Amino acid sequence: MTKLCSIIFPSRGRAEQCAYSVQSLLRAEPGMEDQFDILIRLDNDDPQKERYLELLSAISNVKLIFGERGKGYGDLWVYYDQLAKATDAKWLMQWNDDAHLFGPWISELKKVPDTGIWVQCEIHHLGGSTYPQDDGAPFVILPNRFWEVIGADRIPHYTDTGSINALRALGWKCHFLPGTSFHHERDSSDVLAEHRRL
Repeated sequence: MTKLCSIIFPSRGRAEQCAYSVQSLLRAEPGMEDQFDILIRLDNDDPQKERYLELLSAISNVKLIFGERGKGYGDLWVYYDQLAKATDAKWLMQWNDDAHLFGPWISELKKVPDTGIWVQCEIHHLGGSTYPQDDGAPFVILPNRFWEVIGADRIPHYTDTGSINALRALGWKCHFLPGTSFHHERDSSDVLAEHRRL
């Protein structure tokens, strides 16, 4: 069965945080696990590779996809593109290994029209994040192969908050999922800066 949604994100050196994030996705709406899968891109040389395998490889709808180490945070779009092209799910959800999801997101996503729409959780608990608290928030759900609408052959390299900008220009609108929220549990600025150098 084609999944309703694939959740895609890269991770490095944060196996415990990643596993906690995955558990939040699984707990958000019990009984709906067959509707989505979680694709995580990891480096072949990740120092916590064995811990990722220990924590995540037994979860049936988690797929760990290993590849050569790139430019870290600078290659975020490369990893998203790699993951996006590994799934035929109806929707793609850009995610992060330190984000947590709450609420009936799958039930609500099933109700969303599949043309001219991108999707966000209704409430964004961003903590100390500097991301905008509106429909430009980072964790969007987009129709699979959305990049083709803007004439591209790959996911744009302005992923994250910028991924919907070109679609907005075409008249696409944001649909908020009622009763859902996410919390982006970011590290301190110093820790985050150090992590992005990994």
